[in-house]
Amino acid sequence: MIAGISRGTDMITFKEVEKGYLVKVPYEIKDDFKAIFKTAKWSAGDTAWFVGPRSLKKLERFQEETKDALAEIEAKQVLEEEAELTQKEIDGVLKSLECISNNFEDLKTSIAKKKELLETLNAKRAEIESVKENFEAAQKENENLNKQIEEKIKGIIDVNDLETAIRKMVWSVKQGKSRDNRSYFEEAQEVFKDASNKLEEINMKSKMIDDIASANFNRSSYGDRDYVGKYSVNLDTVIQSLEEN
Repeated sequence: MIAGISRGTDMITFKEVEKGYLVKVPYEIKDDFKAIFKTAKWSAGDTAWFVGPRSLKKLERFQEETKDALAEIEAKQVLEEEAELTQKEIDGVLKSLECISNNFEDLKTSIAKKKELLETLNAKRAEIESVKENFEAAQKENENLNKQIEEKIKGIIDVNDLETAIRKMVWSVKQGKSRDNRSYFEEAQEVFKDASNKLEEINMKSKMIDDIASANFNRSSYGDRDYVGKYSVNLDTVIQSLEEN
């Protein structure tokens, strides 16, 4: 004979065996069972309590009396399971919120850095534009000054003649130390001597022109003291080399 009441997955069941009954009791009311069935013995092999043969009515009464208790326990467990589920949901929401919050902070930091970088780039661009404008203005001013100076020195020295003369001097040096090359060198050098004299007449001088005018043909090879190939003769270098005598 097997009898019992259900409580979720648990129930009070008892089975008649030789010399008594094997009773299975939910853990929650174990102590209540032992308080009533003081002589009950635990059977490990059957995982159940063993009570004597005269315990049937007592078992039926205990079974009936514990219905409400088991129902209450079950209701409590349901609430606890729901509460546990709710807590898990809350924990999940909180974790998601924390993750979103961290991502938001990272995003704000990234935005702040990008704004700072953008402000720096805008400032640098404005600075570059300002420098560019100033440079272009300085270039124009330099060109205007060069034109003015060029006009002033046109009647005194001819820069084109100086450029042609230095090329002849360099060429003659490269041809070797012959008498003809020396004559060609000194003929071209006269252009620089003439320019030096004309500048001196207006209390001006040019170290570059003077150095070329005084160069020694015999010491004018590459690497020598008077090597004329080291000079770049043009309007800008001539103007830059001018100074009061």
